[in-house]
Amino acid sequence: MRAICDPSEKTMPIVHVDTRQFSGVDPGLEPDEGSVWFWPYRPYVDDSVLVSKQIVKVKTVDGLADPFLPETPIGQGVWVQLRAIKGAGEPWIVIIPSGDVNLFDLDHIDPDTLDPEAPLDPAWVAAAAALAADIVTAQESADAAQADATAAIGSAAVAQSDANAAQSTADTAVTSAGAASAAATAAQADADAAQDTADNALAGLADKANTADLATVATSGQYTDMIGTVPTSALPDLAVTDVTVVASQAAMLALTAQKGDVAVRTDTSKTYILATNSPTTLADWKEITAAGAVTSVAGRTGTVSLAKADVGLTNVDNTSDATKPVSSAQATADAAATTAAQATSAQRASNLSDLSNTAIARDTLTVADYAKLLPWFAALTGNKNARADVGILGASVVEGYPVTSFSNTIGQLLAAKLRRDFPVTGATGGRGLIGIQTATIPVWPLAFTGGLLTDQYHHGAKHRAWYATGNSQKVVLTLDTAITSFNIHHVLSSSGGATAGYYKIDGGAAVTFNTFAATDTNSVLTVASAATTSIEVGRTTGAAGFLSLSAIRENNGDETKGTQVHNLGHGGFTAAQWDAGGATSMTQKEIAALGLDLLIMQDFGINDGNTANGNRTAAQFKTDLLTFIADLRTAGVSCPILMASIYNMDAGYTEREAWAGYVTAMQEISTADSTIAFVNHSARMPATGAASTYGLYNADLLHSNANGAAHLLIAETLYQAIKPR
Repeated sequence: MRAICDPSEKTMPIVHVDTRQFSGVDPGLEPDEGSVWFWPYRPYVDDSVLVSKQIVKVKTVDGLADPFLPETPIGQGVWVQLRAIKGAGEPWIVIIPSGDVNLFDLDHIDPDTLDPEAPLDPAWVAAAAALAADIVTAQESADAAQADATAAIGSAAVAQSDANAAQSTADTAVTSAGAASAAATAAQADADAAQDTADNALAGLADKANTADLATVATSGQYTDMIGTVPTSALPDLAVTDVTVVASQAAMLALTAQKGDVAVRTDTSKTYILATNSPTTLADWKEITAAGAVTSVAGRTGTVSLAKADVGLTNVDNTSDATKPVSSAQATADAAATTAAQATSAQRASNLSDLSNTAIARDTLTVADYAKLLPWFAALTGNKNARADVGILGASVVEGYPVTSFSNTIGQLLAAKLRRDFPVTGATGGRGLIGIQTATIPVWPLAFTGGLLTDQYHHGAKHRAWYATGNSQKVVLTLDTAITSFNIHHVLSSSGGATAGYYKIDGGAAVTFNTFAATDTNSVLTVASAATTSIEVGRTTGAAGFLSLSAIRENNGDETKGTQVHNLGHGGFTAAQWDAGGATSMTQKEIAALGLDLLIMQDFGINDGNTANGNRTAAQFKTDLLTFIADLRTAGVSCPILMASIYNMDAGYTEREAWAGYVTAMQEISTADSTIAFVNHSARMPATGAASTYGLYNADLLHSNANGAAHLLIAETLYQAIKPR
């Protein structure tokens, strides 16, 4: 027996034989169209296996014609189910003698190994050949019928299209005919109206032609006979105004005058006009006065000459500014003010020379502190060649709560002052590093969709990061002006993906970027682009791993020059929280990576001493702050530091100790360190619980008002401290 053979060799023609399944279970294959599929079975096959497929016809080797399925196999053989797939014909069951052949190897049978003593029955072979021919014929007939049906459908579609076009043409013609008819009707109506107008005009002319005046003109001669002047007798009376100068009222009343004549009186310097034709009546002469004209000066009329007494200036002397005397009262007040100013100046000088004196807080720098900032002054004045960078570390006051405009945060106000006085052509300046905000800040320009805001892993220069682990999670930075480039600050991690991050510029196409590395490390992706409205950063849909974003940095011509101020505020943080993770934390490293020329540390101490937060004594706070500064230096922050003590918030917080103790702790740190200067905002700003706070503060007695009034004073104090002079 052969698996693939030809009827001429007394074997059955088969298109495809599948021997991979012998248990009767459908293998789930999908044969090609028109193929024939065999399922070989074991020598004994029960009814349920075959009938579960379908009722089939059977051919056997002994020539039986179409019997029902027997209970047991007939003769020496194996049941094989033959199916025609996808319209190839009717399914059959065929018994093929197997002899000693193992049907598990049916696809690999070598005809030379078959038993020559076990030939197929000729009648069975003939029946098989006829079956194959019937299958082929049926398939060809079906294919031809399908082709005819397809052609008929195509013809019907063409005919329908032609009919639709004809109907459309007819509809258009009907519409055009209707429009033409309407136009003709309108034209007829216009013609009728014009005819009526012409008829009426002709009738009017006929009436005019019959008048005596027109008749007279018509009989007078040629058109030129009608040219000439109008006779005086045909004109009404005309009045000519005469102006007469008189010396008295009697002379005016004696004038021969008519309505409109003018009389100028030299005795009163007044002018009158006659309102009627009765010049002898005084009431008919009306005085002429100019609007706004001066009729008298200091009660005098006519030619007036005044003295200082006439206008109440008897005590006025006409002396120069240089020789004007000062009153006795003013001289006394000036002397007192001078004495007070000298005393205040002397006391302030004493305080500034004694760093341990806290009786009067310093609102500016000592000479020694000024020297500590010399590297910063060099960077600022050289910002035309290299960018000068300032970072402001702090808590919610630095971050911006509760102002309603990001431009009124301390960092943005300070940047505006520095750029105003130290401008660089072509470096308008972006908003600098815009890190992930805490939940309390209402005006931050970053908006989030999904993801997790956290400071748990010490990521980002603000000790804050946004994690995206799912699809469609994104951050959108809304721009307030066009920029020239931006930087994406994120973390490379072994849990990231090769294309887990993407960015979009002004809502354009997404561009993916890598977030994977063997070990966690900070990364900055620089994108040069003239974005105008927004920057979108998110996790790529379907990507492996997560995206950890810490900030987006805006640049507007100040990539390599100019001045940038970075907001590094984190609401509620203490010195110990800032130092979480120590010198090796990613926060410390990213602050160092900013390449700062000056680090301002503001708001420190207030959360540390708060009994509901840090609850640290002044001495403990000093230890925490010293440790944090040391770790910053170890991480690579080598620039000068300006420590700025915030205004007194005792009215809003319950401090473990008096606020003055925390101020003293910062002063002592500054005194002992040649790279740390100190300035105190309390010298310029009232305490939040003072009798008069001038509307500077929020109702919580901690923060600025919503317009950022307190922020403006803080920025001005910082600017006065850090500008070269």
